[in-house]
Amino acid sequence: MMTRACRYTLGRGLLPLALLATGAGCTPDNPPSHRIEELDRQVTTDIPASAVTWQIFGTPEYAGGVPAPTDYWTLIAEFRGVPAWWIARRDVPIGRVMVVPEAPRAWLMPGFRKLLADAPHNVIDLIDNRQCHPHTGYIRKSGRPVHGFICAQGDRLLLYLTLIEPSTTGEYD
Repeated sequence: MMTRACRYTLGRGLLPLALLATGAGCTPDNPPSHRIEELDRQVTTDIPASAVTWQIFGTPEYAGGVPAPTDYWTLIAEFRGVPAWWIARRDVPIGRVMVVPEAPRAWLMPGFRKLLADAPHNVIDLIDNRQCHPHTGYIRKSGRPVHGFICAQGDRLLLYLTLIEPSTTGEYD
C-alpha cells in the first residue's frame, strides 16, 4: 500500500520533488496490492474486473548505494475477470509505447511479464501486438490524464500507465 505522502503528492504531480526533499514516500519494497478500491481511489481506469493486482513504482528503483532522482512513476496492474465484450471494444492499436526496464514485475502472469521483458529497446509496438491497445486513465485527485496501454490474454488484462515522467525542457535542442 502507498504511504500517505505518496498518495498526496501523486495527486498533485509533485511526487519526485517531495521524495527528494523529504526522503519519504513509496519505497521499492512496496508489495503489490490486491485492493481494487484503493486503485480506484488513486487512478480512474474504467476497467470492469472482478480482481486486480497492482503496483506503483519509481524508476530507477533504489537498491542501495547512493540514491538518485526518480525519473518515472509507473502503474502496472493485472486485472482478472474482465468481460470479453469490454476487451473487444478497445481502440485500434496504433503507435509505440516506451516501458521502463523494471516493468516486468515478478507477480505478473508469465505472458505479460515476457511481453514487457522482451520489448526491444524498452518499446512496445502496439501494431505488432494485436491484443494491445492505447489506454488513458486519470489521476483521481487532479483529473490529469495519464497514458499507456492495455494488453489482453483471455479474461486477464495488463494495464501499464506512466503516471509521472521526466519533463522535457528543450535545453539540448
